[in-house]
Amino acid sequence: MEKFKLALNSDRNDLHVPGSLIVAALQMAEVELIPKPRWDEADLLLNIDSIHNIKLGRGKKTAYWEIDDNLHQGKNDQYYDVDLLYICSKQRLFQYPKHARWLPVAMEPTIHHKWHNIPEDKDIVFMGSLAGNQVYSFRDQVARAFQERYNCLFGTCQPQDYAKMLSQGKLLFNVLPQKEGEIPLVNARFMEAMGIGCLLNNYNPVLDDFAQQGKDYVGFTTIQEAMDKVDYLLANDGIRQIIANNGRENVLKNHTWE
Repeated sequence: MEKFKLALNSDRNDLHVPGSLIVAALQMAEVELIPKPRWDEADLLLNIDSIHNIKLGRGKKTAYWEIDDNLHQGKNDQYYDVDLLYICSKQRLFQYPKHARWLPVAMEPTIHHKWHNIPEDKDIVFMGSLAGNQVYSFRDQVARAFQERYNCLFGTCQPQDYAKMLSQGKLLFNVLPQKEGEIPLVNARFMEAMGIGCLLNNYNPVLDDFAQQGKDYVGFTTIQEAMDKVDYLLANDGIRQIIANNGRENVLKNHTWE
C-alpha cells in the first residue's frame, strides 16, 4: 500500500501543534513525512499558523490551518487561496471564506502524559505566556492571585520538558486566550493538560464541544471561584485523581492527533 505523503510547514515545527503532529505522523505506518526539498511530492502540504516568517508552502494539495483565529479573524487573506482552509473555532467560520472548515486542536499521547517518577510537589503549574498580549489579561490576573496564596510553578520551558514540568503539579492551570467581549480560543493546552493531570480551566460554553466541566476538568469564571476550587481540590486527593483520570480518558478517546 502506497503511503500518504505529508509535509508540514510552520515558523516553529518544535512547538505545540506542529511538533505534536510530527510525532503523531511518525507513528502512522500509512504516512510518510516529506522534507522541504521534496515538497512537490507531497499529497498534502499543511501550513500551520504561524507562517509569517517562513511563508506559505505548496504541494500537490495545499492546506492552511489558522490556529490563532481569535487574533487574525479572517484577515490573513494572503494564506486563504489554498485547497483546504481550517480554523480552530467553529464560531468564527463566518469571518472566513466559504471553503473554510472547523478543525479543533488535540493532544499527542506519547508526549502529553504524566511522568510518575517526578515528585508532585507544586500546588499549581502553568507553562506558557502570562503577559504580552491582551488575550492573556484574565490569565495573568488569576496567576497573580494564585502566586500570592499557593506553591506555584509558572514560566516557560523547552518543548521536550513540557510534560515533565506539568507533572510536578497537583493541579494544572489554563485560561483560554480571549479578547474582551469576544469568543475565546480553545488552545492546545486545554487538551494537553487533561492528558497530564487535573486541569483547572476558566469555563466558557465553547468548551462543551470537547469536555464536561466538573468531570473531565474543573471550571471557574471568577478568581474567587478558582481559589475556592483550588482549596477544595488540594484538600481532596481522591477527587483530584478522579478528575485527572476522566480528563485523560476523554482526550485519549476523542482528542488525539491520530
